[in-house]
Amino acid sequence: MGENGARCWQVHRYDIGLSFDGLDELLPGVGAGLAARARTLGVRDGQRFLIGPDGRPDLRVNACLGSAKWRNLAERTYRDYTYSVGVWLNYLLRVQVNWWDAAEDDAEEFLFRRVTDPADAERVQTNSFTRDLAGLKKFYRWMSRHRVANPFDDFDAPRAIRSEDVKWLDARGYKRWLDLGIRGMDLSRRPDRWWRGRNEQRDVAFCDGLYGTGLRVSEWASVVFP
Repeated sequence: MGENGARCWQVHRYDIGLSFDGLDELLPGVGAGLAARARTLGVRDGQRFLIGPDGRPDLRVNACLGSAKWRNLAERTYRDYTYSVGVWLNYLLRVQVNWWDAAEDDAEEFLFRRVTDPADAERVQTNSFTRDLAGLKKFYRWMSRHRVANPFDDFDAPRAIRSEDVKWLDARGYKRWLDLGIRGMDLSRRPDRWWRGRNEQRDVAFCDGLYGTGLRVSEWASVVFP
């Protein structure tokens, strides 16, 4: 994460199933009990944490990421919010502001750099920043116990500006797309002799589920029927 390699905040995950015996060469007696100690501290396998640009963790940041408020998030939301915190910390690193000293002006400038700045090749859409904002508000609300002011407290999400002419398929258009793109038919609804697709019935059923429910691909793919 970030353009400075090791000189930035990076997201990592705990893998408690790994063997830490090799650490005994550097820290005698530590490796064998490391996984058990992590579990005692409430660390979950796969839990995310951040390492700072100096190679050290910030205990307050990682305490937030391991807190009940963050553990209770859906996995995808938990992942996205963690990366949003990392993006914010890397922005503050570039402008040389500590995250616990950040003010509303820093948040406003972050919005400009993240969404609007034409010089930033990595700027994102408004809906992505709205997700960042939700994660950072949650992060700073948790940090209030450490008497850290929330620079996003009175910060409203920017209004989305449609930059593309999006056209939705009606039922008739969807059926035509299904015939041509999934079933392998031609414009006359006859089998296209050049079609090389496989598992058309499965693919049609999957597309029908997406179109009929409005779920995201990842959400529909994870549905389990009894």
